[in-house]
Amino acid sequence: MVMSGTCLLSDKRALDCWNDSVKLIDSHYELAIPFRERPPNLPNNRIVAARRLELLKCKLRADQRASSKYEQCMKEMIDKGCAERVPAEDLSRSDGAVWYLPHHGVTNMNKPDKLRIVFDCSAKFQDQSLNDQVMQGPTLINPLITVLLRFRQDTIGIIADIESMFHMVHVSPSDRDVLRFLWWTNGNMDEKPDEFRMTVHLFGGVWSPSCANFALRRTAENNSLEFGDDVINSVRQNFYVDDFLKSVSSPNEAKQLIKQITSLLTRGGFRLTKWLCNSREVLDTIDESEKARGVVGLDLTDRLPVERALGVVWDTETDTFSYTVSVKAKPVTRRGILSTVSSIFDPLGLLSPCVLPAKVIIQELCRRKIGWDAEIPADIAIQWQKMAGTVETD
Repeated sequence: MVMSGTCLLSDKRALDCWNDSVKLIDSHYELAIPFRERPPNLPNNRIVAARRLELLKCKLRADQRASSKYEQCMKEMIDKGCAERVPAEDLSRSDGAVWYLPHHGVTNMNKPDKLRIVFDCSAKFQDQSLNDQVMQGPTLINPLITVLLRFRQDTIGIIADIESMFHMVHVSPSDRDVLRFLWWTNGNMDEKPDEFRMTVHLFGGVWSPSCANFALRRTAENNSLEFGDDVINSVRQNFYVDDFLKSVSSPNEAKQLIKQITSLLTRGGFRLTKWLCNSREVLDTIDESEKARGVVGLDLTDRLPVERALGVVWDTETDTFSYTVSVKAKPVTRRGILSTVSSIFDPLGLLSPCVLPAKVIIQELCRRKIGWDAEIPADIAIQWQKMAGTVETD
């Protein structure tokens, strides 16, 4: 009960922070970072960021392609105003409200050509990190299963996502110096790095998901008198973080909703893009630049593509969910079997009849007190191999 009460108090304090600091400036919400203690009292950790930058330099110099992508990503971020050079008069600031963030690049295995720069808000210095000093905020994200179930209610399915959602929410100017980072102007790694700071909330910040969803919901709340209840409720109920999934009963309703919700979210600085629908009539009304990659340039007399919707495979032609389970080679041990079973993503539980027998095997291994990496009994090994398709069956 004590932990629960502590969490509730922390969530309330985070909401109070955002309600007190929220401003709408140039169609973007500006919100403070919800520090546990304000003003923060952080040590000077510049040395950590400098060391990590040297390591990054070595990696980038060894891979020219990665270096070019990283430099381009940084340039775009600065050109868009998501980051700015620290003003000369602020460089000597030493009031405990300055923190330097190491950064690195990550790629998605499904999008190998896209690089995302992640700032390490968990990097420690003197047993402290930025994430340690900030409240996470309440869970404002809709449950995954409810979003998927609502998506299956009606015949016309629509999906889209918010472009760079976290970066659409600005940080209060007084808090930006805790988001400093080091980088080379014009990407010249032979020069001394300059000091920059983020002006937006960022990937890696423990508070960012809650903060961004607060801004999204505030957009709906502040414009509720100008849009219908169906549009406002779509913002409240049909988003999972930055992914929008909605089903409606007719193509006309879908076209109207797309127009209205796009207009609504623009008022909060959010841009819905990568639209996909199982109706050709609806797709035909969406600008090519706003469509999902799989339908850009697609002749709508052709078969509609298969895409992922919150990790589930959605066949837009047949309007069905499907699963592709690839069983990777793992040791035939209790640990290996559990790893394989745990890797199957099935939020709706549709694969339960197939997964349950494997869970029974794990249960039996526990009952027999078989160690995590010990050789499992031959009878159970044969059951598992048949189930995993690694041996022929009669």
